[in-house]
Amino acid sequence: MKKILSASAALLLLSGCATPVMTTVMGVPETETPPQSKIDTILANISEAGNLVIVREYAEPTAWPANVFINGDKLASLGQKQYLVTRLEPGTHELKISWPVMSGQTTANTQVNIVEGETHYIGLLGSSSASSFGGGTQFEMSAGFVKLSTETTPTALAYCCEMKALD
Repeated sequence: MKKILSASAALLLLSGCATPVMTTVMGVPETETPPQSKIDTILANISEAGNLVIVREYAEPTAWPANVFINGDKLASLGQKQYLVTRLEPGTHELKISWPVMSGQTTANTQVNIVEGETHYIGLLGSSSASSFGGGTQFEMSAGFVKLSTETTPTALAYCCEMKALD
């Protein structure tokens, strides 16, 4: 009986830590306004540094960085509440995120079509969940990308995130 209670307690702890939570996708709190100077700095950094912004506001697993690749080249490892800015030539480019093997997270791939004169905002997604069945535990992981708003993302970055230098 003691073993069953211990196993049940462990499962409750695991499932509580791994509840399926996707990103808030750059939600902007309506009750606060970040200083305009911070928004202006973010916009200046983006316009100076590039035309592609990749954001990791929140993506599980939270303990590991997400490795970001473009056209097979590693750009950076993004932690929670970080974003990177890079400049790409116009055309179609392959984006990939991968996680350390120990994280159990899946790899995600997508394409982005860069158009001259446009800034593209892409969010990283990651979720994990645990479920019990037949005396065992099953973990499910998923990762992906989401297109973010060009209008609201710079303001949202002022609330949540710090710019990460490229590797």
